[in-house]
Amino acid sequence: MDKIYLDPSNPGAFRTAKDLYISAKSAGLPHITLNRIKQYLQGKPGYTMHHWVLKKFKQEKIISYGFLDLVQVIISFFFADFLWINLLSFLV
Repeated sequence: MDKIYLDPSNPGAFRTAKDLYISAKSAGLPHITLNRIKQYLQGKPGYTMHHWVLKKFKQEKIISYGFLDLVQVIISFFFADFLWINLLSFLV
């Protein structure tokens, strides 16, 4: 696996687990799984240091009791953006 991952000429080198999986399959490692590749990459400091961390945030929900309530919210957002843009253009 090191030979594939550390070789810059290989298309799966220094990339994602899926790319490394495809390269390993084409290199002749038929019994390799995506989970084993993910475990392998967790042991590599360069991958773990620069790998994106997925964070889940709560979604904000707007509860509308009628059609016009939602329209008022949308108009207020557009109006706030309009005022902010005009203020910036005035200051610049």
